[in-house]
Amino acid sequence: AELIRPFFTSLGTFRSNTAKSNYLNGIQYYTPGWRPNEEQILEDSRVYRNYHHGHFVHSNTNLSFVGGLVADNLGAFQYFGNDMIRFDGINIIGYSAEYDNVLKETESRWWCTHPEFEVVGLEFQMDRLEPTRRENSMVATGLNFSGFGNTSCPGAAFKMGVT
Repeated sequence: AELIRPFFTSLGTFRSNTAKSNYLNGIQYYTPGWRPNEEQILEDSRVYRNYHHGHFVHSNTNLSFVGGLVADNLGAFQYFGNDMIRFDGINIIGYSAEYDNVLKETESRWWCTHPEFEVVGLEFQMDRLEPTRRENSMVATGLNFSGFGNTSCPGAAFKMGVT
């Protein structure tokens, strides 16, 4: 057991998994983070209707999110303090019309009245895990954003900030 270091372990295949209706985050990559030596591909995940974020990504390196769906979360991706992370071909839906109607009917949209909360697709912070690295901190290609701004909650498909 002393030789096993999950912190640097390669995953192998992570494909077609679902994280739905979890209390806080759908999938959390944090504490202490994940730093495999080679790229790990998390492919075709379905992450939806979680209370806070679909994916909480902090203090990681060499991860790629490819394909799949992230929908109906307060935030699709919370991203900060990472390096060499790739997002490719993901459908990111703020709030679908169906889910917005459910929230209205059940009066479950309390956060819409608080200015510090908003529905966000990809929230990207500028800090890096290893500031001296020359590789790209983050690459995002082929993302399809929808369901932002057409609901009763404020939001943005992409939000860039500084921690």
